[in-house]
Amino acid sequence: MVATSVTPISATRFAATVTPAGVPAVLFHDGATLRLREGDDLANERWSEPLEREQDELYDVVYAGGEPVVLSRSSSVVGVRAPGVENAAWALGESFSTCPRNTYVGVTCDECPVDRSCHVGRDIITQAKLFTRGERVFAAFVATDQRQRMGYARTTLPIVNAGCVCSLERRELQVVGRSLVVVEVTPSTHRSPFVTEWMRVSLAETSAMPYAWLFPRRDGDLDVVLGRFPATHETALARYPEAGSSYRFLRIATGLIP
Repeated sequence: MVATSVTPISATRFAATVTPAGVPAVLFHDGATLRLREGDDLANERWSEPLEREQDELYDVVYAGGEPVVLSRSSSVVGVRAPGVENAAWALGESFSTCPRNTYVGVTCDECPVDRSCHVGRDIITQAKLFTRGERVFAAFVATDQRQRMGYARTTLPIVNAGCVCSLERRELQVVGRSLVVVEVTPSTHRSPFVTEWMRVSLAETSAMPYAWLFPRRDGDLDVVLGRFPATHETALARYPEAGSSYRFLRIATGLIP
């Protein structure tokens, strides 16, 4: 028997994989820094980055061409990046806006269009997973389509006759539905990764949103299981007995993508 000493890591959430050389690799954050460590003893720190915002438990890492590709969430933005390449990050998901960006302060706001509204929308990503086929890198994620109706508001400055502010405020929030999205991430050595969306499938309306489990396969495909999130021990006891749940199984065949 051979004893192996492993460098301890202080983290409550992490993602683990193996490098092309077959050695372990772990992506984690220690409260102030996002780190990628490699090696049998996890002593080799391949990459690190200070955290500008609080990050949560959504992490993943894969290797393509011998280089790591990292997925992480900062605030509500989920992005992929190529560690070591400056500014090489790309936010996943779609967003749109019909609202002009002008928020202004003026002597008079008589022209502030308080009776006009506009709309913004974006994908709120709740689950995400990286996977590979050969040297190609894919990301699958579950996104909730969130729409907001915005309206202009006129606010008078506290100094009398000094002017006012005309700005956008949220008037209505609507959650439209949930989608399963598959994109391809093409890393670059000198810029942000290029992302191509290959699939977007509607899962359910908001009244029946399923949970999704994402399981990469060794052959490069992705298995997806859709259904009710398993109850905790406490809720299972409180609701027992109950009817069985139905689950759907999908297989994403990346080999068919040109």
